[in-house]
Amino acid sequence: TKNKPKIIIIGGFLGSGKTSFLIHLARYLGKDHTVAIIENEIGKTSIDGQFLSASGLNVTNMFAGCICCSMSGTLPITIRKIETDFHPDYILLEATGVAFPLNIRENLKDTLDLDARIITLTDAVRFPKMAIAMKDMVAGQLTGAGHILLNKTDLIEDDKIETLTALI
Repeated sequence: TKNKPKIIIIGGFLGSGKTSFLIHLARYLGKDHTVAIIENEIGKTSIDGQFLSASGLNVTNMFAGCICCSMSGTLPITIRKIETDFHPDYILLEATGVAFPLNIRENLKDTLDLDARIITLTDAVRFPKMAIAMKDMVAGQLTGAGHILLNKTDLIEDDKIETLTALI
């Protein structure tokens, strides 16, 4: 039988660079593996999904809710369909900017007995203000992440990177 796909959940706030990172990761993994992408959007249109598709990537969109809460029951069905139809080695799941990736990972473990890794992107410019203004949301996005990527460091002074790393 085919091995279970490896699942990578990509989290981070709107504008943190999730889609750009996802494109690079999908292309890298796609050199030697079959990759499927799930794009979660709150609205009815997937701008990121259209961008990913235009980049030559195959994307399944999940609309009208967050897959860590209101659409949590739909996610296992979508993953099983992708497994059956495409037999991917990897499923890259880009969560909406308001999702809690740990909740998604726990849902996948509870419903499908699938393990997932979490990569959370943070925006070096906006993170300090967001960490204060939306403390619980920020904590929820970072909790459970195996890797936290500090993005857009080219837009801040080098001496602030250490401070941001400590804050994270």
